[in-house]
Amino acid sequence: MNVNDLMNMPELKEGLTLISGEAGLDRNIRWIYFADCIQCVKGKQNPADFIHGEEIVIITNVSLTEHDDVVLSLIQAMNQKNIAAVVINHGQISQQVSEYCEQIHLPLFELSENLHLIDLSQIVCRELMQEENTVSSRERLFSEILNMDEINKEEILAQASYLGVSLSGPFFVVVFHLYSRKDEKDPFPSRQLSVETAALKASVKTAFRPYVPKHMLVMDQMDNVLALVPWKMLNRELLSSVIDQICKTHTSHFNRIVRAGIGLPYEYLEDFRISYKEAKDALQIHRLFPDDKTDIYYESLGIYSVIMQIHNGRFMDEYIDSHLGPLIAADQVQEGNLLHTLEVYLACNANANDAAEKLFLHRNTMHYRINKIRKILNNNLTDLSTYLELELAFAFYRFRKQ
Repeated sequence: MNVNDLMNMPELKEGLTLISGEAGLDRNIRWIYFADCIQCVKGKQNPADFIHGEEIVIITNVSLTEHDDVVLSLIQAMNQKNIAAVVINHGQISQQVSEYCEQIHLPLFELSENLHLIDLSQIVCRELMQEENTVSSRERLFSEILNMDEINKEEILAQASYLGVSLSGPFFVVVFHLYSRKDEKDPFPSRQLSVETAALKASVKTAFRPYVPKHMLVMDQMDNVLALVPWKMLNRELLSSVIDQICKTHTSHFNRIVRAGIGLPYEYLEDFRISYKEAKDALQIHRLFPDDKTDIYYESLGIYSVIMQIHNGRFMDEYIDSHLGPLIAADQVQEGNLLHTLEVYLACNANANDAAEKLFLHRNTMHYRINKIRKILNNNLTDLSTYLELELAFAFYRFRKQ
């Protein structure tokens, strides 16, 4: 539930009036927090210390609200922890407070005298618990679609309809992966992982909300967040922009790299799990060639999309040995780098001069190495079929090494 949903609740329409901060109506709501405890009013405790994020903060005590500097300081500190909204009693909101909330895009509501706090808290908490149950049901549905060996299509579609989820048309799976930081001995303490995946999941829902149906299937799974995205709703450019926003926002907040693997779209429900595997494969292959891209498409993997279908590791190892084995052995004996030389040579389309420049070698040295490689492999390296075989061998080698 977000702040906009709160505004549209019939029981609250007459009791809450939006004063400012309309630009922040997409903020998520997790719970309610009353900032009027005796310790806080007396200045012994800072209410911001009790904020965990995404709370509706209610301030009704006049001894707080009559001092603009106190309220502004309080709102500033709590907003840094990503609260959802602020609610203040009728007649207690100053122009300065209103303007500040507008400036930081924080929804500020005026609470009517006709709406009692006990009623407000019961209405909101009931709605949040009901939504939590529904969200859990949607996540279980998503998990069943992706992980069950045999899907009862009619039953799944019936559950989806009951939960307000549309599964008609092609869908693809996006897997957001949280990468561990190099400086962490224990990269994902359980609480930290839970906090980060929850935040990432909320970011995914918020970022996709303008483009996809309201009840999008999203769930967390260890250090991943999965999303089922309708294919017709976003073109590739827009999808990449949304994903980039999600990943970079999380990185700026938590100092942790996030990347997204994107599977192919599929029409039929039972094929969504294929898109899920493809999204994971895309992330796995990206580890071979890491870069700053936040979105990795399975359709862009080239030959590696074929390699991911080979489940016989022994076949790949034997292929590597038959095509590159003598060169690997020669490097081990002579502590050389002929294998890398050949890899660069092939990447330069068998152009020895270009390869020499990339390796910072004299042309004569490069030609000497190529001749040596030809002798070791007993191959002149000029045949197109040989070129393709060696490229495939190197692809296997990189994949198995990773």
